[in-house]
Amino acid sequence: MPIRGKHYPKMSESQSGKKNHRFGKTPWNKGIPRTEEEKKNISAGTTLKTPRGKDHPLYGKPGPCGIDNPNYGKGLFGKDNPNYRGGINPLHDSIRKCAKYLEWSQWIKEWDNYTCQHCGKYGGDLESHHIIPFSKLVENITSLEEADMNNELYDISNGITYCKECHKLLNYKGGSL
Repeated sequence: MPIRGKHYPKMSESQSGKKNHRFGKTPWNKGIPRTEEEKKNISAGTTLKTPRGKDHPLYGKPGPCGIDNPNYGKGLFGKDNPNYRGGINPLHDSIRKCAKYLEWSQWIKEWDNYTCQHCGKYGGDLESHHIIPFSKLVENITSLEEADMNNELYDISNGITYCKECHKLLNYKGGSL
């Protein structure tokens, strides 16, 4: 028998075994026979309206998806994809994902001791922010190689750490907190 403390009081005998508030009570319609019309309506509602199994018109035919589909694999890649943008990945996305940028971001967080420089929150969801805006630093850059050579982009003195909430506020207020 489990030990019960003040958080788990012993259940009274009237409560033990009850599944819900209606337990042990007789339903209102118990013993009232159904009319023939009610039985017919219930039966009509439960019968299958669409053919099943071998009676179905598509029984044995290949399904609309998967390898059997004649359009399988078409229109998903390259120029046939509706989201295709000419094979060009925006340069700023490539810069933000490159190893040198990620290393810069980590250095900024370490420099600020993993603490938001606005609210003082330690750890959590931190983001590195360029004091001179990133967009201004990359506006004259045309390739990832040029970005790699740009020392201003990866300058540690041009970075500051913010938590996600403060960084969002900073971006909404146009660059000042």
